[in-house]
Amino acid sequence: MRGRDNPAPTIQMNLGITELVFICGIVALLLMFTAMVSGVGLRFLRKHDTAIEKHDPLETLRMRYARGEITLEQYEKMKRDLQ
Repeated sequence: MRGRDNPAPTIQMNLGITELVFICGIVALLLMFTAMVSGVGLRFLRKHDTAIEKHDPLETLRMRYARGEITLEQYEKMKRDLQ
């Protein structure tokens, strides 16, 4: 049993602003790493990869014509070349 004159030892942490910023940075890095490993961050990359793979050359050609990037003559010539 402890006496009143001998209180239980306590740990005091006197942290300055530099140490707090460093600790917050480490925590933020750990959270980002955890998100990437769990797949939350990779979901964004997978969407773009599959979007590129879904389009065949003719679909890309149609999209370019629809956006006005190429003329009708260019579209028809490129379409013949692809078929």
